[in-house]
Amino acid sequence: MPTSAMWFVWDAGLVVTLMGIGCMLGSVLGCIYNVSQWIGPSPLCIPLVAILISLAVMTATAHWFTMTTNPGVIPKEAHIHPFDPEAEENGLKSPRDLELVYCEPCDRKYPKRAEHCHTCNGCVVLLDHHCPWVNNCIGINNAKNFILMLLYISMTCFYMITLTVVQVLTCTSQCGFKGDTHPGRVGVWVLAISSLFFLLCAIMFIMEMYSIAEDEAYGAIAAQLSLDQESREHESKFRQRLGVLFGSDRFGWHWLIPGRDVHRRRRNAEMGLILGYHDD
Repeated sequence: MPTSAMWFVWDAGLVVTLMGIGCMLGSVLGCIYNVSQWIGPSPLCIPLVAILISLAVMTATAHWFTMTTNPGVIPKEAHIHPFDPEAEENGLKSPRDLELVYCEPCDRKYPKRAEHCHTCNGCVVLLDHHCPWVNNCIGINNAKNFILMLLYISMTCFYMITLTVVQVLTCTSQCGFKGDTHPGRVGVWVLAISSLFFLLCAIMFIMEMYSIAEDEAYGAIAAQLSLDQESREHESKFRQRLGVLFGSDRFGWHWLIPGRDVHRRRRNAEMGLILGYHDD
């Protein structure tokens, strides 16, 4: 299913999303201000700020693509691959080896790996949850961006915490979190928001990794892809499962780069195995 088109959920959930964006943006700007006040116009200031800006850009990019990518809502006109008992008896693995379930809101049958989301008004393939921080479902098409978002937020926040703590510990005069000292009240904001977001996103990242490692749906898809491509048999099981979401069989640098069309490298036959339907 093509995912190049912009996707956006317009509802009250945008308020929560904008709050999160505002908190992160305020923390990054506050941290840059503190670093400039701490080190001043020195050669060391440039790389420290450049690292922070780079992490913030990667975070913002991953957030944008998570929020504006169709999570994997099955089109109404899609041709669903039905369950084939004869194939199961013969031990064959194909897109037809799917158990279909009836979705009452959609009034039709869909692959069991899809779940209905009332906010997105459709059944989403490999639905994880509907995330208020991006005001979108997390599914087959944007799970990679969501995982990268959690990773880059954790890295950005940890970096800001480190800069703030080091500033206080190494400063020789007028340092603290009160009055006219540095990092002052701005430092309190940066430390509080960064610590909160770091804990939340780091925990969620670990939970996502655990879910991918243990969820039978990812295992079933990875197993079918392994039979379709013998070269995958030597890959670790966890890497195969990650590959289902990250758009390729093997790790590559593109795994670390957010983007909209995550599965553009896959053949149509592979996408049929993963999605359980085709558009033709």
